[in-house]
Formats: sequence, structure tokens, C-alpha cells
Amino acid sequence: SLNGREVVESGSALVENSLRCCTLETGQVSDRQVATGDFSGHLAIWDLETLAQEKSVKAHSDVLTCVAGSGFGSSQIVTGGRDGELKLWDTRSLDSPPSLRMAPEAGQARKQCWTVASSALEDHSTSNYITAGFDNGDIKVFDVRNSKIAWETSLSRGVSKLSILSGSADDS
Repeated sequence: SLNGREVVESGSALVENSLRCCTLETGQVSDRQVATGDFSGHLAIWDLETLAQEKSVKAHSDVLTCVAGSGFGSSQIVTGGRDGELKLWDTRSLDSPPSLRMAPEAGQARKQCWTVASSALEDHSTSNYITAGFDNGDIKVFDVRNSKIAWETSLSRGVSKLSILSGSADDS
């Protein structure tokens, strides 16, 4: 917790595997949760008050390299892994398969997914687009509603951070 200008440790938790990534955008702000990805490929949801793990799922076959929420108010989380896959999860039912799974085509080289970002509809109910950056410089924008790639390009180096800015075509 913050005590004036000083950070004071208020608790700790032991984890089975080292954590690789996290996001606080896991649902309602009042939920006070964090989603984490670890080096064994697990996605976990933690309660920030008690530091207890509430849910966990084996999300990727290798390291879960990145995780992003669709914004506060949305129960959707996107994960990317060293296995080259992107998955869209509903945190209310992590025991169910992901609602969307994007994997390299058969025979295609697996690229490590280094970063993901997600946008939600205005009512925060579902994701509109997922962006992903890969170790080889590829950037892909996925249209979730139509289950297809909306745009893609490739840079000369790996992409380690992407963001989606909210707005509309009418914004100046």
C-alpha cells in the first residue's frame, strides 16, 4: 500500500511458477483482481485483497508471454504465448475453452507472441479487436466479431509493446 510517498508491503504470496506478465484490467474495478501469466503457460486470476489465487487454467503449451484485459468492466482477457497462439478468455468461466483461438496454420513457423492489446465495445461486453506483436516483427489486428485478420504488417524487428486507442472515425 502507499503510505504518503513510501511503498509499504502489505502482504505476499508464494507462486508455484515464476510469473512472466500481468494485467489489472480483469473486470470491474471493484473486483480488485490481477490476471497473471507464468513460465509454465498458466493464466491465473488473483484477489488483490487476500492474495489468493481464485482461478487458473493451462492456457498455453509453453510460456504465457503476454496478457491484456479488454478494459475495466469487461470479463475478457487475451493471452499470447511462446507457442505462437493468441486466445480470448472469459474470466467468469476459465474452465471452459477459450472463446477464440488463433494459431499458426499447419506447416507455418511458430512465432513467439510478445505483446497483445484488446479493445472493448462501449458497453465493455465484448472485444472488438485484438492486436498482437511477434518476435519476428509481425503485427496483426484481429477482428473478433468476424474471426479474421483485419490488418497486418511486418517490421524489421520484434514488437514488444502495442496499445489500442479508443475513438471513432468521427473523432477529430
